[in-house]
Formats: sequence, C-alpha cells, structure tokens
Amino acid sequence: MLKLTPKANLKSLFLTGAATTATLLSPLMLKEAAALNLVPNNPGCDIANLTTSTKCSGIYQGNDSNQDVTDLFSQPNFDWVEVAKVDGNSGSNNGLTIGGSSTSGTWSYTPNPNAQALMFVLKGGPTFTAYLMASNSTSGNWNTNDLLNGNGGSDPGLSHFAVYQSDAPEPLNLLGAASAIGFGVVFKKQLEKKRRDQDQA
Repeated sequence: MLKLTPKANLKSLFLTGAATTATLLSPLMLKEAAALNLVPNNPGCDIANLTTSTKCSGIYQGNDSNQDVTDLFSQPNFDWVEVAKVDGNSGSNNGLTIGGSSTSGTWSYTPNPNAQALMFVLKGGPTFTAYLMASNSTSGNWNTNDLLNGNGGSDPGLSHFAVYQSDAPEPLNLLGAASAIGFGVVFKKQLEKKRRDQDQA
C-alpha cells in the first residue's frame, strides 16, 4: 500500500473535496437561465380553469418546453421534470389522458408514487400557464381561459397539456453533500496539525 507524505495527503484530500464540491454545485450552475416573461398587461390566471389546482402562475409568453420552469411555485430543494405530455386536445401519454374540444375538456392522470409535487402546464397560442396541483389530483376539467391568442384574444386552441413532477433529493446526493463536508473537516484538521508541527520545529 502506498503511503502518502503529509504534503501529498493534504493535496489528495483537497483535490477529492474540490471534485466532490464541483459535482454537487454543477447542477445549480447549469440552472441559470433567463427569467420567464409574463405577457404585457397580464390579466392573470384562475385556478377555477383547471380542476384540483391549488395555485396558478401566468400568463407567460412562449413555450414551457424550451424555457426554464424550475423556479415556478418555489418548491424548495426540488426540480420540475416533465414526465407526460399530450399535444393537441386529445390523446394519452405516460398516465396522462386528455379529451374534449380545442378549448375545454377533461383530463385524468395516474401520479408517479415517487412524486412529491405535481405541476400541470397548458399551452395555447404564444402563451402558457402553470398550475400547482393537489397531491391527490387524478382527474378533472380544463379550459384555455388562462391562455391568449397571438392577437391578444382569449381561449386559443390547446397546443399541449404537460405534467411536471418534482421528487425529493436522492439519498446519493445527500451522501455526496455529507462526504464533501467530511473531506472539509479532515482537510482542516490536517492543515492545523501541519501548522502545529511547523511551529514546534
């Protein structure tokens, strides 16, 4: 077994701790993106337009599919991930089923048991609106009253209906954070010992 000198041991601990910290921080750095933009003269949204929603956020410009929605509803320590999506006003995908006309209809969804929170997003025209759902949401009604046409009129046809979920931090991520703290403590002790040895020399 190779025995490291105090200097080499300190360097090894430092590099390992730095690498672990960089791994933990990299997702946070990658999340930097432009803020979502509300439509001009935003009329706001209403949870009555999507059954079992508890909060809504919008009306936003653009398409949720190519924008950063991770900070919607400020779920602490969670990231929104799209898990189901139906284009148009009818169809099924990954537990989500949509039916009805172009501007209103019904929805049903079988939640993933690992989901800690659910967010539904309705897209129509050049706009979209997000809804935070009750934890027991499995079915209900929808309409496009919270969306706008290109000319500013309301009730465009539904472009897509998407489901996002957020999960609790994985145990491995928590273990990585604990390991990084542990490396920091060991490094600090090694450094203090080295200084004491130098002062006694």
